Amino acid sequence: MRLTPVTAGAPPAFTLQTYFDEKTWYRQTYTPEEFDGLINQLNVTEQANADAISAIEGSRGSPHL
Repeated sequence: MRLTPVTAGAPPAFTLQTYFDEKTWYRQTYTPEEFDGLINQLNVTEQANADAISAIEGSRGSPHL
């Protein structure tokens, strides 16, 4: 799947929202604005995984931190 940016005058581009809206299993829980306003967008397990990945990358001197 390739995502293309939207440019002026161009036909509507494929977006992630379009992709998910077309899926029968997808049910939107939050609007984009509500999601951006959440204090913590990750649950406890997701945050623990993110912390573990960050610690491993930090210990390896990753330039992506």
